[in-house]
Amino acid sequence: YRLILDTKAAHTEAIRLLANESNNNRVCQSQYQYSG
Repeated sequence: YRLILDTKAAHTEAIRLLANESNNNRVCQSQYQYSG
């Protein structure tokens, strides 16, 4: 699923949530760089 991150705090929470799922871990990293 897609995540819109406006702030670093929200971004951190999204990372923690995605980290719980191994498959979404890749998405987490890719969107981290994409939303930069």
